[in-house]
Amino acid sequence: MKKTWSILLIVVSIGALAGFSYGVFITIPNTGHAQMVQYYWDADATQIVTSIDWGDTSPGAVYTKTIWIKNFASKQVTLNLAVGNWTPAAASQYMAFSWNRDGEAVAAGLTLNSTLTLTVYANLTQSGISTWTCDTTFVETWP
Repeated sequence: MKKTWSILLIVVSIGALAGFSYGVFITIPNTGHAQMVQYYWDADATQIVTSIDWGDTSPGAVYTKTIWIKNFASKQVTLNLAVGNWTPAAASQYMAFSWNRDGEAVAAGLTLNSTLTLTVYANLTQSGISTWTCDTTFVETWP
């Protein structure tokens, strides 16, 4: 038994002197998403859209905002819009959110403008809703 330990000690020592290392290797997967389309408040593409503030809104009114869309990808992208996460949830019954680029293909490298439209229905006054929030998601797909 003593001879076995001596041989094991010699093998480990030789391995350490030869530069071999012992250890456990763990592979950790990485993921990411390169943002290939960006949304701006200006045509020069310097002010990134991070939130949309509609300010004070009135029942029966329609509001618009213009944004600029820049496709950094090397191929065309199709754009869509989704609105959700309304707070309060009932607010979605009294307002509509749309834009003029839904389903549109944007060529590689192109910058174009888009109009976002918020329509506040006249019956909002009956809802008791005085403040609201929602999330706007721009959905980009590549063929």
